[in-house]
Amino acid sequence: MQLFIGLTFKASTHSFQKIDSFRRRFDSKYEKTDLLQMTLLPPFSVDSMTNHEFEEFVDLCAEDLESNFIGHDQPLDVDFKGFDFQTGKKNVLFLKPVLPVDLFYAQEVLKDAVKKARGVFHKHKNLGHNGLDDLQTFLPIGRGDDPQLLAMAVEKAQVEFGHAPFQMESQDIVLFEKIPGRWIPRQILYSFNTTNAYAEKEDLPFSTMKTPVNL
Repeated sequence: MQLFIGLTFKASTHSFQKIDSFRRRFDSKYEKTDLLQMTLLPPFSVDSMTNHEFEEFVDLCAEDLESNFIGHDQPLDVDFKGFDFQTGKKNVLFLKPVLPVDLFYAQEVLKDAVKKARGVFHKHKNLGHNGLDDLQTFLPIGRGDDPQLLAMAVEKAQVEFGHAPFQMESQDIVLFEKIPGRWIPRQILYSFNTTNAYAEKEDLPFSTMKTPVNL
């Protein structure tokens, strides 16, 4: 079983809609999914896990996140300051977040939960790396194999995202599972949105959401 954990964002904000518009133009994977997420834990494998063990793993992640965010009754904003890009076999343009302390510690407790479940992390993209962020957390907004399209995307990103920092409001921390050809949301582990119907049912699978997601 291959999994990863990502952060989704509130879709009604101006910043979200701005990024969504950019992705429509410059993200080749947008046609597969318009679900915007930022990977908190890169893909990992948990082999030979029974359904009961999987449920225990999900419960552990949810409980650890609940403890991590205890007393946090306000929406959690993530600041983004600038962008960067990488060329190669697959060109990627991405926004660079400044993670809130609570979200940084959330990554740490989730890593510990994966280790307890004997999960093994895969190699992940060498993007956004710095000495304080070995998980290389970033938000892809442009992808493709056309160098001219990438050059155009970089030019537009400089205008739209290169001059002033902005914020995105967090919505859910979600566990995703890989099925043939795509990743799908499997379970909400924690919701920042107190009006979210799923927030009151932490054990409810995310199976009603059929949209796949891209890393």
